[in-house]
Amino acid sequence: MYNDIVNKLWNPHGDQYYDENFINGIITHIYNPNLIIIQQRYRNPTQSSPKYPYPLATKVEISKDTTIMVCGSTNINDHNNANQKTYINTISEFSNSLKIDIDSEEDIKKEKLEKYILTYLDL
Repeated sequence: MYNDIVNKLWNPHGDQYYDENFINGIITHIYNPNLIIIQQRYRNPTQSSPKYPYPLATKVEISKDTTIMVCGSTNINDHNNANQKTYINTISEFSNSLKIDIDSEEDIKKEKLEKYILTYLDL
């Protein structure tokens, strides 16, 4: 049961279980099985276009029944010219050191989605 919950939360589609605005999620880069970059898409209740983050996610099992998962945004060049601001993560200096280039889908490149920053998420 515990492992099922951890796996559900670690899955890029995991938000579908508790967020009605979730559309879908994909893993865009795997550094190792416990350090990944994901893209998730959500309906934006205040606008017609969906929104998306590209968080860096890590998972650490600290004991048999305790796993820590943390997600936070990094500076990612996803070729969405509408949002090319440099993001400074005030929690993780490591995230700020990363310079990541992702070949995003056409709807992102054509600015049909709104990029948002995920400051910190602890699961």
